Amino acid sequence: MKISWSQSDTTTREVLGTRAWLAANSGTEMAMARLFPLVTAESPIPSADCSATPVIVPFNDKGLSGCSVSVTCQVEGTGELAQYRVESKGMCGSGAHKVVRVQESWARGLGL
Repeated sequence: MKISWSQSDTTTREVLGTRAWLAANSGTEMAMARLFPLVTAESPIPSADCSATPVIVPFNDKGLSGCSVSVTCQVEGTGELAQYRVESKGMCGSGAHKVVRVQESWARGLGL
């Protein structure tokens, strides 16, 4: 069986698209862990960490090697009504085969 250039290009984009989506998902999980850190003895009620400045993380492990994620967080509202808008942009590949996937998530404080 012979694969044409078009089929090869499509398959490459599908694989990179899946990897970019997984990179974006990892960025969302990272942001949520910063927004809602685990309670410890030293910090019984930790504060949320939300920054509009993009946090860029390159991946070097197998599976996401050659990918990176850019994560931003914005606070909407104040106090118990505060909501957090997290945008995570996963990028994989380069040149003509660069693929980007964006995930937007919203979270709300627990009002403790």
